[in-house]
Amino acid sequence: MPTSARAGGALRRYRLPEPVLADLEGAEPCLVIPSPHLLLADPRLQRLLRDTAAVVGPAVPPAQAADSLRWARSLRASGGGPAPGAGPVTDPSLARLLLLADPSLVRLMASRHLRPLASLTAKQRDRVAATLLACLQTPHGTAPEIAARLGIHPQTARQRLHQVHRLFGALLADPDARFEAEAALRATAGHEADRPPG
Repeated sequence: MPTSARAGGALRRYRLPEPVLADLEGAEPCLVIPSPHLLLADPRLQRLLRDTAAVVGPAVPPAQAADSLRWARSLRASGGGPAPGAGPVTDPSLARLLLLADPSLVRLMASRHLRPLASLTAKQRDRVAATLLACLQTPHGTAPEIAARLGIHPQTARQRLHQVHRLFGALLADPDARFEAEAALRATAGHEADRPPG
């Protein structure tokens, strides 16, 4: 499991568990962590990851270590890394990493499917986008499901759902459009892209 970290030469002061491979001298320091389910619990490694605002790529077979490192670096470059001292970003969702691969395509999907949001105020846009995303991510898109997902009253969810249907009715009936709209909403949700709205 490769890890992308900040801090360059300052990393040399950390004592790492024996099986961890480290490049601490490069412009973009990184670690390769075998058996991450065990080693990520090591206090020495936890301290280093926290102090350097590390981004830990997905656990992969050794042959894919370069891919995991590339994904961790992409997440950091997108602004998805934590602030120093905030703790590392570990196990980022694969969907989020996929969305980072082609920002231009994500913008195109947003322009095609999320255009009705442009006519709303910023506050309305955030509320409708969160409701649309919850509608797309719940099994049936019902008001009680959306209320539970967003932590709002069912009647409020019902009102918001009516607005979503008024703005996005045709989209909700098209499986491909639903998929693309969800991808665009997840991508535009920034650092919360891989977490449920709420």
